[in-house]
Amino acid sequence: MAPRRAPRYPLSKAAILAAFSLSMLTLAGCQKAGDNKPVAVPPAAPAEPAATVIPAPQPQPPATGMVKPVPVQIESPSLWSDWLIYDGWKIQQHFYSGQFRLVDGKQRLRARGSEPVCRQALAYLRWKENVRPRSRKLALLVHGLASAENIWGPMQRGLEADGYSVTSVTYPSTEQSLILHGNILERVLLNLDPRDYDSVTIIAHSLGGLVTRSALARPSFERLPVPVTGVVMLGTPNQGATLASMLRPLARAAVTASANDLLPERAKFIGTMPKSVRFGVIAGGRGNTLGFNPVLAGDDDGIVKVEETRTDNMDDFLVLPVMHMGMAQNPTVVQATRRFLRSGSFAVRPTTR
Repeated sequence: MAPRRAPRYPLSKAAILAAFSLSMLTLAGCQKAGDNKPVAVPPAAPAEPAATVIPAPQPQPPATGMVKPVPVQIESPSLWSDWLIYDGWKIQQHFYSGQFRLVDGKQRLRARGSEPVCRQALAYLRWKENVRPRSRKLALLVHGLASAENIWGPMQRGLEADGYSVTSVTYPSTEQSLILHGNILERVLLNLDPRDYDSVTIIAHSLGGLVTRSALARPSFERLPVPVTGVVMLGTPNQGATLASMLRPLARAAVTASANDLLPERAKFIGTMPKSVRFGVIAGGRGNTLGFNPVLAGDDDGIVKVEETRTDNMDDFLVLPVMHMGMAQNPTVVQATRRFLRSGSFAVRPTTR
C-alpha cells in the first residue's frame, strides 16, 4: 500500500506577504556588526551673534550758562569777535570783558560764559533743535571799518537764492590792528568742519577785503579744512587809501588801530591773494577824472580811489557808479557779485536764441 501524503493547505496571499516581510527583517538583523557604522553628520555651523548697535551718546547741556532765548542787539561798530560759525550760529568773544556767548541763527542769545561752555551748548542745541546747514556751499560776509553785519541784507538774500548758506563774520574793527582782525577770520576758517561744508566763498567790503587778504595769505591756507574757492571785494583799498594819508594826524589820534593800517605804505605788507582762489574786485566811481570826492585826484567812490582797489591775481575787475558806504547794499553790486560767483566774470553774457 502506498504511503499517504500529508494534506496540503493552500496559503493565503496575506500569509505569503507576512512571511516575506519577516524574512527581510531577519536578514537585516543578521548583518555584520561592522556594517552598522553610524553615518557621519557634519556639525552645525555656530550661529553668529547678532550685531550690537550702540547708539551715539546724546549731547548734554552744560551745567551752567544756558539762557532763555533773548534777542541781541547788533552793535555798530561791533565789539564782538567770532570764534566759531555754524549755519548762522556763532560763538563770540567780547573785546573788553573777554566773555563768550552763543548766538543762534535768529540773533538770539542762547548761552554765555567760557568758550567750552558755549561749545557744549552749541553741540546740545544742534542735536536738540536738529540744526543742519542749509547748504554745503558757505558764503561768509566780512564788513568794513566801523561797520557791522546789518549791512548785508540784500547780499545775503541774493546769495541764499543762489543756494548758499550765508553767515556774516563779526570782528571789533575799531579796536585792534589788521593782523589781529586776520587772526579772527583765520580762526573761523580753521574751525569749519568738512562734514558740514564743501567750499567757502567770501564777500568783503572795504577793510574787510584787507582782513580777507591777511587771513588767506598765511601758511594755514594750505591746511584749511574747507577750501576757500572764491572772493569778491567791494571798495577795498588794496593799495592803501590816500584819504587815510591825508587824515594821518586824525588816524594817529583815533581810537581805531585799523585806521593806521589803511595807509598806502602799510598796504604792501599785506599778503597776496592765493592764485587758486577765483578773485574779483568791484570799485565805485563815476567813470571820469572827478569821482565822487573832489578832494581826491582821479575817480573814486568818495573814500577810496578806483586805482587803489586794484591788486594782484584778480580774475576780473568792475567799476560801478556807487558810493563807498552803500556798496554792500546796492542791487547792481549784488547782481554783479552773483554773476561773478557763477561764471568767474562780472560781465553780463548775451543771451542766445
